[in-house]
Amino acid sequence: MSWKQAYLMGMDSPPEPRAPIVNLRTFGGALLEGPQDLVAGAISQRRRLAVLSLLAASGSGISRDRLLGLLWPESGEERARHALSQLLHGLRRALGDDVIVANGAALRLNSSVVSSDVNDFANATAAGDDARAVSLYDGAFLDGFYLNGCPDFERWVDERRAALARQAEDAIERLAKRTSAAGGLVEAVEWWRRLAALRPLDSRVALSLMQARAAAGDRAGALHVARLHEALLHEELEAAPIPEIGEYVEALKLQMASPPAPASLDVAMSSHVTDAVAPAVAPPAFDGPRNRPPTTRSRFRFGGIAVAGIAGVGVALMLGLRATENPSAGAMRWLIIADVENTTGDSVFDRTIPVALAADLAQSPRIRVVAPDRIARALVRMRRPGPEPTLTEILAREIAQRDGVNLVAVPAINSAENGYELTARILDGTTGAVLGFSAVRANRRADVLDAIDRLGREVRRKLGESSRSINASTVALPLVTTASLDALKKFAEGSRAFRAARPDDARVLWTQAVTIDSSFAIAYANLGMLNYWNNMPTSGDSVYAIAFRHLAALPEREQVLIRASAKSWQGDHAGAAGLLKAFLAGHPDDFAALHDLGYQYFRLGQAADAVEVFTRVLAVDSLDYSVWINLASVEKTMKGPSEALHAYRRAFELAPMQLTANDNLNLEYARTYVLAGQPDSAAAVIAALAAAPDAPRRARALRSMAFLSAHTGGYADASTDLIQAIELNRTGAPGTSEVRNRLLLATILDARGRAREAAAQLDSADAVAARIDAEPTLLYWLGKAIARGGDVSRASRVLARLEAKVHPTSATDRVAVEALRGEVLIAGRKNTEGIEHLKLAFAVDSGRIVLESMAYGSAMAGDLERAAVLYARLGQGTDFGWEGQHYWRLAPYWLARVQERAGNAAFARAAYEQFISNWRPDADLHAVVDARERLARLRAREKGG
Repeated sequence: MSWKQAYLMGMDSPPEPRAPIVNLRTFGGALLEGPQDLVAGAISQRRRLAVLSLLAASGSGISRDRLLGLLWPESGEERARHALSQLLHGLRRALGDDVIVANGAALRLNSSVVSSDVNDFANATAAGDDARAVSLYDGAFLDGFYLNGCPDFERWVDERRAALARQAEDAIERLAKRTSAAGGLVEAVEWWRRLAALRPLDSRVALSLMQARAAAGDRAGALHVARLHEALLHEELEAAPIPEIGEYVEALKLQMASPPAPASLDVAMSSHVTDAVAPAVAPPAFDGPRNRPPTTRSRFRFGGIAVAGIAGVGVALMLGLRATENPSAGAMRWLIIADVENTTGDSVFDRTIPVALAADLAQSPRIRVVAPDRIARALVRMRRPGPEPTLTEILAREIAQRDGVNLVAVPAINSAENGYELTARILDGTTGAVLGFSAVRANRRADVLDAIDRLGREVRRKLGESSRSINASTVALPLVTTASLDALKKFAEGSRAFRAARPDDARVLWTQAVTIDSSFAIAYANLGMLNYWNNMPTSGDSVYAIAFRHLAALPEREQVLIRASAKSWQGDHAGAAGLLKAFLAGHPDDFAALHDLGYQYFRLGQAADAVEVFTRVLAVDSLDYSVWINLASVEKTMKGPSEALHAYRRAFELAPMQLTANDNLNLEYARTYVLAGQPDSAAAVIAALAAAPDAPRRARALRSMAFLSAHTGGYADASTDLIQAIELNRTGAPGTSEVRNRLLLATILDARGRAREAAAQLDSADAVAARIDAEPTLLYWLGKAIARGGDVSRASRVLARLEAKVHPTSATDRVAVEALRGEVLIAGRKNTEGIEHLKLAFAVDSGRIVLESMAYGSAMAGDLERAAVLYARLGQGTDFGWEGQHYWRLAPYWLARVQERAGNAAFARAAYEQFISNWRPDADLHAVVDARERLARLRAREKGG
């Protein structure tokens, strides 16, 4: 039975006009959305999505012959027509006979059955509704969507993608100009910033963004835009900006030399941000490659960053603040909520009452509720690490005294006359004096959450908040959380497990929470986050979609943070930042949203903005070690290792256990020492992790030590470290760590001229990767190594596994697929075709590994000039702690080989000399031996010539 038949079944009369059965999303990917969820199964097969996309984007229709030529170019006419008929039959069976309307030889999509964003975009553009058009444009048309063997279809997609992008960019530009003319200076900056992200090399757009920021009072920001644009043009095009930018820069400098102007945009935007406490715990250890630059989503976790958005949205949502009353009306005070004193014998209250009361009190514009992660950090400083203890009144007061917290709330619940009595004592955080006492009654267990609502209101009145403020800023507790105590208990226990680095337990508990309450949006959002964290983006999207279906009942803040969380995990950091900034504009006292905004800035590469946000957070809570870690990660890219080391040291002073609790943080700290030219200090940091009691962390420490050994030229020592790491990997279940270690060992062995042993490690890595269903980026690395070894057949099989895993909205996955396609084609001596795929990957990600593929492919295709430029670029800067460092180290050698092949003997000699003199590797390293021999021959020719 089709969806349409099921929808109509049981109706005695014709149905009323209704929404389309499904919606086709073509911007940012290719997905079908049903009434409740994403559509999977046969209807979502690629060729069916291609037909629907062609029909949707063609408006008035497209002929059958055109469809045949685009989608079945290699098939005979009869076979192709049969295939199209079968495909159309399948669509009609699933969506109804009227889904596709035939008009002579042309076919048209019935928009009343299948709506589409591309058709809505066309209608909005035709109507001049730029805001609507831009809101629909979520990404490039059919981004990441490909059909093998259909070059005409690919060309059609490219042409339509470019045309739609131009229309969207034009709409954004019109909005920017109209907003600016209407006096919306801050909004105009955001429109120009968005256009600049789409046209990064357009000097005219960069100048407009500069002018908008200056008009809004942010002259320093305007100069920053000029510097970034100039650097980008130089790197990408070896060109200079238009003269008008230089003239405008000089004018701004003259203005800034004059008396101070009005407050800058960054100061004006400070009203968008908050200073409440929210979770910012660094994520549990995860082993996976890191994608660079951090502007595309990687489902491998990004090492060294510790952000509220990463830790799950749930607790942050339920402990946030809403600013509805002027804070100057009364001093805003920190408050710790102790665990409940429960005499009822019902354990459900142990976890639920503190969480529910926190969610209620956090709605006050005058109270900052201390989040569980800050309490955990305080316990670390008190040298009380380990499982979370019961937060008794005595312990809560001790933490309050140490951290300067004003208030402690001690809730209690007792059985009373066939019901329950709930009370809360408010204590002075320093003296312990009772400042207030409130009590309410619940007749039944099911009434307890409503009673907590009333209790929270009473506490807020006792603390001096007006009734008007309470009524204006309070949302009923069941809407913020759940109406089920049992579901809330599971949720709270899951959050506790997550904070304790037990994500598997958290998944079970949050799943139980949504089983009890199927409308528990925050729990669904946390599960969506966990799925992304565990490299299951499709499942993550599905769970987030369920959360979205239940958002309408939530307050605005919860809706914004859940949507921002989803966008962030899907790689749309610009979209997440936009949501957060818009929310903070009206709710300036929301610390969780501010903290998350800093992370989005970091992932967007907006280092200055990220530093500014994290600095503001530290001004409120300078004891938050995770923010110091965030600041170190950003300053490393902005100011260099010295500033980053200061921030890291401060973080580990506050939380010494974190140095070994998270191997990614350990490696990031060690990397900073390497960048500062202090390899011995880096080794000491890694050695601390090597003493960890569990095998996985010791294995990762050994890999870090192997990176350090290889960085200083000790490839033999690196081999020994990796062999030991693999032995530790084999004590547990096969995983990503073992695949990476074997791949890296194969690279090291090959560099030492031990090709047979390297091939054996690749065989083992491939076998393990197949068992664990490896992530796409890792499959690219594996397939690349196999292709370079000459095994085209096996590399092709790895490519097929990768293609089956590609997530439709993931730029990272698209890079992996295109890069590996290029590598496989080049290994099969199809250099021209291969280089085209590498170019597609390189256009999205120019990081070290893709850059090396592009350089290698250019050399194999005979484009020696291009190869030399890319190898020179590959050798710039420095890298440590991931697979890209090997390519950086060997880049001068391969540059010399290319220059020698091109007949540029002087350039080749200089590159060989640089390779040998700037490094002291093991004497038997194959590239070093060969470089010395080649250099000797070149010098001999010069003397004899």
